[in-house]
Order: sequence, then C-alpha cells, then structure tokens
Amino acid sequence: MKKSRIYIKFSVVLLMANLLIVFACQRDEELLEIDNPNNPTPDTFFQNENDALLGLNAVYASWQSRNLCQRFYFFGNDMPSDESIGTNNLQATLAQMLNYTWDNNNGVISGMWGDYYTGVGRANRVIQRVPEIEMDEELRTRIVAEARFLRATFYFDLVNKWGDVPLITDPPEASIEEPRSSADSVYALVIEDLEFAKANLPTRDDYGADDVGRATSGAATGYLGKVYLYREQWDAAEAEFMEIIDGQHGSYGLVDNFRWNGIGEEQEPAAENSMESLFEVQFQAALGGNWNQDNAGGGEHTFRGVEYAFASFNNVRPKQSFADRFELGDPRYEQTFYDDGVAYFEGTYTRAQFGGLIAWRKYHNYDIRSDGQQDSGINFRLMRYADVLLMAAEAKFMSGDPTSEVLELVNRVRQRAIAQKVNPDIELYMPRTLDNVLELYPTAAYPANTPDQVMAIIMHEREVELAGEQHRYNDLRRWGLDDDVALADNKPYNERYRLWPIPLQELETNPNINQEDQNPGY
Repeated sequence: MKKSRIYIKFSVVLLMANLLIVFACQRDEELLEIDNPNNPTPDTFFQNENDALLGLNAVYASWQSRNLCQRFYFFGNDMPSDESIGTNNLQATLAQMLNYTWDNNNGVISGMWGDYYTGVGRANRVIQRVPEIEMDEELRTRIVAEARFLRATFYFDLVNKWGDVPLITDPPEASIEEPRSSADSVYALVIEDLEFAKANLPTRDDYGADDVGRATSGAATGYLGKVYLYREQWDAAEAEFMEIIDGQHGSYGLVDNFRWNGIGEEQEPAAENSMESLFEVQFQAALGGNWNQDNAGGGEHTFRGVEYAFASFNNVRPKQSFADRFELGDPRYEQTFYDDGVAYFEGTYTRAQFGGLIAWRKYHNYDIRSDGQQDSGINFRLMRYADVLLMAAEAKFMSGDPTSEVLELVNRVRQRAIAQKVNPDIELYMPRTLDNVLELYPTAAYPANTPDQVMAIIMHEREVELAGEQHRYNDLRRWGLDDDVALADNKPYNERYRLWPIPLQELETNPNINQEDQNPGY
C-alpha cells in the first residue's frame, strides 16, 4: 500500500515538525523567542538527518492544507472556468469565484495566498538550515533540492494568479513586511529553483519504495517546461518537455485506463503515483481529519469528494455545455462524469434521481463506496504525463514545428482514449460511447488545415483530457480567453479579473503594501 511506505505521509510524530515550521509565516515575533529544550524553536529544531526529513515533510504538507488541495485549491481553480455550475448549496465565498464577483476579502483568495506563503516559509527554513547539519551529503543535497522544487511550485502559482508578489527567500526572524517584487524577479527565482532541483533530484526510477511520491528530476523538468510555456518561451518549453518524453528523467508513460488518473488506491492500488504521474499531492482518508480545518499532520484527506458529490453536499455539478464538448464515442465522457447508465456502488446513475443533472465522477469514490460523506484519500495529480505531451505539442506548434510532429504528440493522448473501447478490462456503459467512433486527429470535426484549426485541436484535447483537474482556468487565462468564456456565460467580467487581488488582510498588516499597490480595479 502506498501510504504505509511513503515517508511524506503524516503521523502523530510529525505534529511537532509541522507545528515548528508553520512559525515560518507567522507574524508574532514572540513565538520565535521560545527557548525550551522540550519545545524547540525553528532555530533550534534542525540538528540531525531525521530533523531535516521532518522539516521537509512539513513543506510537502503545505500542499495538503485546507486552503490548498484539502479544499480551496479546487474551488479557486475550477469555479472561474466553464467546467462547472454551482447549486443553491454553494457557500457565498465560493459562489463569488464562480460568478466573477470576488474582491480582496474573498476567503478562497486570502486563504490560498496565506497557505502558499506558509509553504514558502517552511521551504525557506529547510533551504537555510539543512545545509548546516552534519549528515550524508547526497541526502542533504536532495532534501534542499526537494524544498527548492516545492518553493518553486508555490511561487509559480502565486505569480501566475497575483502577478507581482512579495519575494521572500529567507526564514523570517520577525514580522514579514516585504513589498511586492516584479513578476519577472519571481519567475527568475522559480526557474533558478527548478534548475537546481532538476540537477539534484533523483529520477522516479532511482527512488526506493519508501520514497514514492517525492519530487523528482522529472517533476522539476515538467514544471520548468510549464513555466517557460506560460512565459511564451516556446523553444525552451519544448526542450524541457522533450527531455521527459525522450526518457531522460525516468520511465514515464500513459496508463492504459484513463480512470486511474481520477481515483485512489481504494479503487485501484496501482492508480496513484503511477508511471503517468510527475507530481501529485498525497492524501489518505484512513488517517481521519477535521472538516474545514487544517489537519496539522493528524489527518490527510481532501473534501473535493464531499463538495462535488451528487449524494453529499452537492455544491458543484459539471456544466452541461462543457460536457457536451466531449465527442460522441469518447469514453472519457463517462469516465469523467456520471450520466444515465453509468454504474456506481448503489446501482446505475440516472439524472432523474439526482436533480436532472450529470455529476462529477473524476476524484470520487462512488464506484466503491455508498456513504454520502465521500471524504477522500484520492491524491491530487498536479502534473501528469498526458499534460506534458499536450504542453509539448503546444510548444512545438507555437515554435513553428511541422503540424505532423504536433499532432503526433496530441494523438498519443487521443490513442489512449480510443484503445479503451476495445480493452476488455475497462468497463464502459453509455451508448454515446459504445455506438460511436472516435478517430485520431485530424477529423471532420477537427481538421488541421490552418494554424487556428491545429490550435483548436490542442485546446480541445486539453479540455477533455484534463477536465476537473484544475487546469482549465489557467489555460483560459494564458490563452486570453477567460474574458470571452465568462462573458459568454453572462458573468460580469471586466479587466480587473485578469489578476487576483492582494488580500485585505495583507494590506492591513503589511506596511509595505497598501491600496496603491493593489492590482487594478480592486
């Protein structure tokens, strides 16, 4: 079982480390002045190899926090896209993200900002303190590289959503009162961290069983390519992605069953941390946890399966017009959504039984569990190989490479969908899947005679392959389509929504950021 062998999974022993490192982003200076051998401070904690590993685990845990993958991360990235609708049950602060009415006091935005910086602070302390420890040199370098990789993931999301943000690289000794730094300087640190991680992390093949789930050179390379893609440095992005595709960072590939990318070990023991995974956030519902509270190392589950569940909170449903963009014959439709005829634990799903709507199937346990609560130990896949193939295709297209090379990469992803229809080990249910043919590109519906048509193929394959995985909103933003999509849905979009606002709490507590520094329109 994955969870018993991965050191980055938490137990009660880690509560101390988690508590210690969280001080990195707290503003109360007195917390840093405690001097008690039975209650070590962040300055006295890092003494040996085990301390270094515990401190690093706390950096990983930031991705598990309430305001990131435990809860708010999926709302912040899913709601502003065109993938979902909210029901009348949807909490007001979450509905603001759906309806483009958020402001600088929105709980999702302020919560994500805070937990990203908690992660940054924890990483900074590991990066500074671990090199001072007398321990195995190779392990010490790897730990620093993991921390720098994680810091890069936090800063990448920060600069992507907020633009100019405070750039903090040292553990705080007092209150954090940094001004905003330019997006270019933040990206420069992200690239520097990822290059260090790429050069000093093992490949996925080099890690032992006890370290499955840790950052790898492949993950660092994938994120580096993604940064270059978002920066529109097409040749550089292509070069990074092709290193992964060519096998320079370990053996990656597409799993046979697309469903594995949205289920956990309860449904399929081999689904998580598979050969398709470059980096995923680890969860385990069996450890328990508290609703709407940070688990602080005492539990590891995410509430996406509760919030989006048709027989639980029922806050979010797929948007039918988005689901309709899946072609007839594409099995990913019924592997992503519950619709009439799709089997689940208690029988067969029908729209009539559940509000006349389809429901999300990806990241749910209804195939094997009947309980309505649906708290989930399903890992969040932040980057997988199919995403790399499609980003590589996009980089090639934007670099002016031959259309045949672009479509070859896209069709690798498409071919997996086609192959599932003749795989006897994969259950499919719906006539729309079984009675229709899915073909490789180009097709009658998706020709490839012009550059716009080729780009439409890339966009379409991303929307159906990665639906519900927190990519769509970021794709729309970088393509400059977030405004068109929101306005077409009668949402009150205006230019201020290009970036998220600096949270009100930051404006009130940081003397070096005031209203004049706020993003336009807030």
